[in-house]
Amino acid sequence: MIVHHGAMALNLKAVMMGQPGSVEVEKFPHVLISIYLVLAFTPFVTFLIVNVAAEKEHHLKDTMTMMGLYDTAFWLSWGLLYAALVTAMSVLMAVIATYSSLFPKSDFLVIFFLIVLYGISSIFFSFMLTPLFKKPKFASTVGSMLTVVFGCMSLFTVLLPDFPQLLVWLLCLLSPSAFSMGIAQVGLRFPVKDVNDGAVFSSLTNGPHPLYVPLLMLALDCVLYLLLAIYLDQVLPGE
Repeated sequence: MIVHHGAMALNLKAVMMGQPGSVEVEKFPHVLISIYLVLAFTPFVTFLIVNVAAEKEHHLKDTMTMMGLYDTAFWLSWGLLYAALVTAMSVLMAVIATYSSLFPKSDFLVIFFLIVLYGISSIFFSFMLTPLFKKPKFASTVGSMLTVVFGCMSLFTVLLPDFPQLLVWLLCLLSPSAFSMGIAQVGLRFPVKDVNDGAVFSSLTNGPHPLYVPLLMLALDCVLYLLLAIYLDQVLPGE
């Protein structure tokens, strides 16, 4: 574009500056969401540990065993009860998350599987802790604190962009870390306008920390915690 001003002529050229290929996403809100959802399941851990440990403290389990109750029936009674509660809560949370502004572009089943797997792993995590403590209140306090601490450990994967993938897999052996990491990754997928399609099955392998990792590890945690709970209950049956 040429501009004439008296005897002076200015030759001006407009150039479109390059735009960044990605937009920086605010991470702090998604960190808070992931920690909050971890805390939402803490009451399940607390009440389950208190009830199971109280039955052991008052020798109710031993009495029922002498009356012919199998250990399998004892653990199934508690496990199925809390599994039903966890499933109902997971459905409600997944509906709210996907049909509100929380995770609007994410698939319902992806969010549901992420939540319900963490809930089931929390049940087995509680079973695993009960043989280690004799006092119900102390056991529930330790269980709640471990849940919060393990959940906060996932912050390294969100705040450090070059966090090693091997350590991600190791952290996912702790189910609160795996769940918090998964929720944080879901949150980081949708806020960028016209770039993101949310957490869907076709995008589980995308990103620096793919969402399939916490999903797979949560399923593994369920099996691992259950086996450890059975082993510890046999090795440390209590007084």
